[in-house]
Amino acid sequence: KGMNGGTLFSACVWCAWVFCLFEGIRLGSDSLSQEKRDGTLGLLLLTKMCGREVVFGKIAGCLVTSFFPVLAMIPVLGLAMLGGGVTGGEFARVMSALLMTELVCLAGGMFVSALTTEAGKSFGLTLGALIIWNVASAIWLSSSLGLITLIPLPSPWTLFQGSFESAYQLGPASYWVSLFG
Repeated sequence: KGMNGGTLFSACVWCAWVFCLFEGIRLGSDSLSQEKRDGTLGLLLLTKMCGREVVFGKIAGCLVTSFFPVLAMIPVLGLAMLGGGVTGGEFARVMSALLMTELVCLAGGMFVSALTTEAGKSFGLTLGALIIWNVASAIWLSSSLGLITLIPLPSPWTLFQGSFESAYQLGPASYWVSLFG
């Protein structure tokens, strides 16, 4: 028997989530440290922009680069809805989870990038911190049993897991707290 739309959607979405995770880390982890290595960060701060505007500008620049591959995934993943097994709500939740995962990884990478000057060290520290955060949230999810709707732990992992229809029906609070928390 062939694959239905839900199976195809799940397989493609897992690949897309891993892509968003690593793309956000890759772009964010060297954004500010590269400016520090090149000696151009001080020039950015000489302008009338405050530090917050510089960081938001760097995030916007990185998002433009990484947003278009995620945007290109939307119609491809939408084709799985034609095969059945995927609701419109699940599709919308998963797409928002992918975009938020990339944004969180980008922000985490920028934070670590502000603390270091080496690209490899920054990437490794960001990856390690996000793995620890996601593993901690997965352990929290599996150990909380009935408490997940009361005390969800926001992370890209809980957001992604909570975006699927089966998990969303069990505890929608986990998804919404992770999305806006």
